[in-house]
Amino acid sequence: MKFVRLFVIVVAMAITMLFAWQANSPAFAKDPGSSRDRVPSCRGANLLTALQTSDPSAYKALVQRENATPNGKGLLWKIERQGREASYLYGTMHVSDERLTNLPRLVANALAGAGTVALELDEIIDDQKMQQEVVKNMGLIAFTDGRTLDAVLSREQIALLKRTLKKYNMPYAASRVLKPWFVMLSMALPLCEIERQKAG
Repeated sequence: MKFVRLFVIVVAMAITMLFAWQANSPAFAKDPGSSRDRVPSCRGANLLTALQTSDPSAYKALVQRENATPNGKGLLWKIERQGREASYLYGTMHVSDERLTNLPRLVANALAGAGTVALELDEIIDDQKMQQEVVKNMGLIAFTDGRTLDAVLSREQIALLKRTLKKYNMPYAASRVLKPWFVMLSMALPLCEIERQKAG
């Protein structure tokens, strides 16, 4: 029992240290003097265009599947019931791409007319609150049975993970007690997107 308590304390400290390291990272640190003009744009390869060139038949099959999906392009959903005000459900992505942050008029009108707006996670607005929630629900994101990533990843995977974590200023020593899905989530955004969000 003492070992379990000690391990939980160590995991909590590791998570707290991880947040601290990220906060001091050049990629994560806030720069009050930063300007939107100096923020790097995120550029990547269009995988659909690449597929269309490399394998036209696979691209065609993919497009056909997409077109056959009912409401496949729907992001704003209206929920109606007789005698009740309409509700809306809007699908979002947590990135700063102007194609997503500049809301279509239909969406903006739905939000403006809503009596209540419910977000999936309000802790993301407050870093301290987010850290408290993470530590409170530590069993969901970290191993609490004494295991570490060393037990679930191969040597090659660990070597690759260490190289990637270094780019995000996240030490492997602190990350190794976290579950793979949470480590992956911590690196889900490219560094250019982190810079854009940091700049507001």
